[in-house]
Amino acid sequence: MRYVAFAFFCVCLTGFYYLLTMAPMEYTTVDELAGLLNVSVDDDSTKLARDVLMIALAGLIPAFLAQSYEPRGKWFCLAVTIAGTVFLHGNTGIAFWDPVGFERFINTYLYGDNPSGVTLAVALVLSPVIWLSIFTFAKPSRRERMWMHPD
Repeated sequence: MRYVAFAFFCVCLTGFYYLLTMAPMEYTTVDELAGLLNVSVDDDSTKLARDVLMIALAGLIPAFLAQSYEPRGKWFCLAVTIAGTVFLHGNTGIAFWDPVGFERFINTYLYGDNPSGVTLAVALVLSPVIWLSIFTFAKPSRRERMWMHPD
């Protein structure tokens, strides 16, 4: 039963992280389309910084939930969450069970004509890993531990 609960938790985290990162990943495509049509848009570096910040903040939630609810399998849970999110981003606009999602993600974001796609793909993959590393390796001081658990 523990494995079923773990799998269900990973699937829920995957869907949640995908929904949180869908806006910054997909609006970049819309902004580039507006640029092709000579519509006035903001500075590209400003939009890229905004999108990376949104993805970094979205990566905080699955990392915190994996740390809190699956302390023994947190890294595996986060790896499954990131892989599932990459798979779902590759299948955006297509049936989500299509097995070519990873290849489509790589072709769209890493090898595509979108120069900011590489940055967003790296932020999508690395931001939860960085947050979980911070949660795992940042130890509270003795004073903070005494405040959290007064004995």
